[in-house]
Amino acid sequence: MSARCSVLIRREHLERVRCGVIGLKSRQVWSYLPKAFRKIRVGLAGGFTGTEVTFNIVSQVFLLCMVFLVTTDVAGRYFLNKPLPGTYELTQCLMIAIVFLPLAYVQRMRRHVAVEFVVSRLSAKVRLIFETTVLSLGIFLFGLLVWRSYWIATVSVEIAERSMGRVAWPYYPWRIILVLGVFLMLVRLVLDLTHTIRALREKRRVI
Repeated sequence: MSARCSVLIRREHLERVRCGVIGLKSRQVWSYLPKAFRKIRVGLAGGFTGTEVTFNIVSQVFLLCMVFLVTTDVAGRYFLNKPLPGTYELTQCLMIAIVFLPLAYVQRMRRHVAVEFVVSRLSAKVRLIFETTVLSLGIFLFGLLVWRSYWIATVSVEIAERSMGRVAWPYYPWRIILVLGVFLMLVRLVLDLTHTIRALREKRRVI
């Protein structure tokens, strides 16, 4: 009887040790997860920053192309009486790339037009709360833009949409560019929101 009791006690002890080891490992895993997520977030943010810079450079190239196109059209119209056909339609297409591709880069650089007359007079915590609200609203609006622009782009690709002018410029590539631009802006707003929420939590801990 005593031998059986000792065996039971030994099994119970081994079970407690095993549970303790498992609990220790689980705590180690859970303590490591925030660091892993932080590394993933930093890596994604770094790669996304390069994408933003690339799209901004592409938009500048499109801007130079539009300047050259409009200058050539005006010079041909007034000096040679031979304007470039399809300039108006192509300029409309180029404007899409010029406006929407650099949106995320401008947001990262904090260069969008903002009126801070009232916000600048608020406390740091209230400014963070206000920024969190604005970013959340922006994520909602740009989420709608991504959804609708993607739907319109798919229809444009299916029907091979083109302009109705003298030169039938294809419209669907520019609609795809619009989707890419607003999607990049949506991702940038999400990254900014996570950064703002983290800063707000740290502010509350200090308080």
